[in-house]
Amino acid sequence: MNHHRNFFELKFKEARRFLDEGLPYWTDDFVRPYGEKFAEYLKHEGYDIYHLYFITGFATKDYEPFKLREISVKRATERELSVPKSALSLE
Repeated sequence: MNHHRNFFELKFKEARRFLDEGLPYWTDDFVRPYGEKFAEYLKHEGYDIYHLYFITGFATKDYEPFKLREISVKRATERELSVPKSALSLE
């Protein structure tokens, strides 16, 4: 579990940069059940978040849910079109 905690701490630093700017944090680094565990970690660190399961993303609860869904569908379409990970839509 220590390995997971260290990884979560590293990913938290990355996620915090997006969440603090009011942006969703998208990542491919978590599969179930670790996405849920990272969501719990974010909540423990004081973030009230949405956790998207199918296209792993995290966003603060003040982010517009319909916009979040729109972005996740757009990212899924981009993935199907083989858009490079670094070029996937963030907003």
